[in-house]
Amino acid sequence: MKEAGVAAGLKSSNIQVVDQAEVPLDPASPSLKKNLAIALMLGLMGGLGLAFFLNYLDNTVKTPEDVEDIVACRRWD
Repeated sequence: MKEAGVAAGLKSSNIQVVDQAEVPLDPASPSLKKNLAIALMLGLMGGLGLAFFLNYLDNTVKTPEDVEDIVACRRWD
């Protein structure tokens, strides 16, 4: 008796199909072109930033003028 009451309650609902589902032509995600473009831009910006940062940290002497600048600055210290 109890099972019949539960089954009757499950069958009564007011749900209706409004529109039939359509199969999409393209995948919703991931967008390969968009992801590749973002990765390319981030890679280029990261590489340039790293190159400038490493150049900023480089304190080696490369030319005779660098030696003169270092010696001239140390005289006043």
